[in-house]
Amino acid sequence: MCTILDSGSVLITTPPTRSHSWAVVKKVKLYDFSWPRAGMFIWLRMHFFSHPLFPVFKSALSTALMVWLTGGDYKVLVTTGAIFAANDEIKEREGWEYFRLCFAAEEEENVDLAAERFVEGVKAFWEVRDHEVIKKLLEEVKSDDEVVGEQEGLVNLAGFMGC
Repeated sequence: MCTILDSGSVLITTPPTRSHSWAVVKKVKLYDFSWPRAGMFIWLRMHFFSHPLFPVFKSALSTALMVWLTGGDYKVLVTTGAIFAANDEIKEREGWEYFRLCFAAEEEENVDLAAERFVEGVKAFWEVRDHEVIKKLLEEVKSDDEVVGEQEGLVNLAGFMGC
């Protein structure tokens, strides 16, 4: 899982160029994390400030990405770090920047596949430039039980099931 996450932590883009025969390549860091030495979770620090819509949505991008990952072909459930914050000040200042992924509640093959879908989903989310897409995701916010109940085939990397 960590190898997959490491290899997917950077988005490489080539902005459109005018009629030049060369292209500028831009590397955007999406997240970082430390490989766990023990336990059953990986804590990712998302680099939401590098998202093109960060100036408009700021911390709400965390919620939008969480919803984005539960839908489409991704079907991955993550836990936002905000719910683990010791107090409201930490939650508002930095808790929203983190996601916790659980790798203990699934078979290794499922965890690897879910990690691949997580990476694909994050990269696709960073390519969203339409404000309306993010607004729609934020309108879809429901309780965790409703989201889990509605998503067929969802792989739980959040660790809600006793982890």
